[in-house]
Amino acid sequence: MLTRRRVLTTTASAGVVSLAGCATLVDYIGDMLLEDVNVFNGTERELTGSIEVVDPAGDTVLEETFAVEPDEDDDTDEDHDDDGPSEDDSSVVYADVFTEPGAYTVSVTLDEDSAIDDVTDIDQTVDVTDTDDEHIAVLLGSDVPSEPVMVVVIETFSDLAEHAEEDD
Repeated sequence: MLTRRRVLTTTASAGVVSLAGCATLVDYIGDMLLEDVNVFNGTERELTGSIEVVDPAGDTVLEETFAVEPDEDDDTDEDHDDDGPSEDDSSVVYADVFTEPGAYTVSVTLDEDSAIDDVTDIDQTVDVTDTDDEHIAVLLGSDVPSEPVMVVVIETFSDLAEHAEEDD
């Protein structure tokens, strides 16, 4: 089975080798996998919790629990459901969340045993100006020391690397 992780790993490897630093191919493939809201696990352990997203009109447009595995290379992904969020992967994605451009409030609550640097709750408002081309990314275990959990708006998959390097 072709998993999201295998596509990204293969694409990243091919992009590095064949494009020598050009992120065009990685962005092309990666952007096909991104949805409106994406939760990424950057830690070495499984994280569990819940996410809620409130749209500019004040309506709750996403309210789900999640379990995201650490970003490890595995050979099976039998629990992956192509019609919804993957619950056995280092990321979980949610489609059809955006209702209109504006300020979206993202609330993430990690279970107590999933705390990252003692952080279990984060509420952040982000502006989405283009609901077709922008995505919300929740980075659990970011490399930014001052923000172990980050909520950012990205346009391309390679934008994730830029946010991970902020404060370095």
